[in-house]
Amino acid sequence: MSEEPVTVDELAAKAESYLHESSLTPAEYEALKHSVTELAPLLTTGRSYFVLGSYGRPEIHRLQLVKDRLNRRTDSYAFLMVDIRNEWTNTYSSS
Repeated sequence: MSEEPVTVDELAAKAESYLHESSLTPAEYEALKHSVTELAPLLTTGRSYFVLGSYGRPEIHRLQLVKDRLNRRTDSYAFLMVDIRNEWTNTYSSS
């Protein structure tokens, strides 16, 4: 799999094609740009790891160690649920 990584500019162009003549306020644009920037490591690294486990007081230290060890690898990015901003919410709703 030698797929080229997606750049932020390419992602922005693709998103713009879905706007259908909608426009964002300057504040909305800045918030979107900031959010896309936060996702850049997921788009630019060869492998991403979402480290899951218990977030209790003794366990979180072990999860941080796993994350740090994975991030030592070249071309990889590891993150925990707590690393995701509050704005990124689960949009799945059961009906």
